[in-house]
Amino acid sequence: MKRPICVKCEIEMRPEENDVRVIEWFSEPPQPYKIWCADVWMCPKCKTKTVVGFGHAPYAEHYQEGFEQSLENARANYTVVNNYEKGKP
Repeated sequence: MKRPICVKCEIEMRPEENDVRVIEWFSEPPQPYKIWCADVWMCPKCKTKTVVGFGHAPYAEHYQEGFEQSLENARANYTVVNNYEKGKP
């Protein structure tokens, strides 16, 4: 993976936290439908953060057996970043 560069500061971002969970949401009705593993990187100067380093596929999807348990586990044991289809509801 290429390292992200802060557009504002024009320097490489640094890893801030590995192995966070990204929950993707349907917009209508708002509900979670995919869970991904990813990493948070941060600009050392302006402190802007971004999520990169997603896996090749989500590790859980809404139609799979055990999705609700995976969702509960992600929320209880990891930093969670929500990804809303049309922005925060």
